[in-house]
Amino acid sequence: MNSKGVMPVHSNIGWLLPCCYADTVHMEQFSILLEEHLKVENAESIEAILESDNWKQFYETILNDYENAPYVCKYRCTKGNVWPTKLYPDNK
Repeated sequence: MNSKGVMPVHSNIGWLLPCCYADTVHMEQFSILLEEHLKVENAESIEAILESDNWKQFYETILNDYENAPYVCKYRCTKGNVWPTKLYPDNK
């Protein structure tokens, strides 16, 4: 669980994703987490997946490299949840 209370989810295609918002048509933005060795059926444990270099790099990106973070992370989980105003500027 992260600081916003969001827990990783098991997608219907077999991988763990950071949250349910990541399970979208834009999954290519999460390609670092979708490598075959990270598929739940191929991993030693859930902990092994979450402690992998891939997941560490993913979290490093969303925490410290905003420009390269996946779209859904930037607009659903940014401080203050700015998503509606970013997508719909007239909706304040």
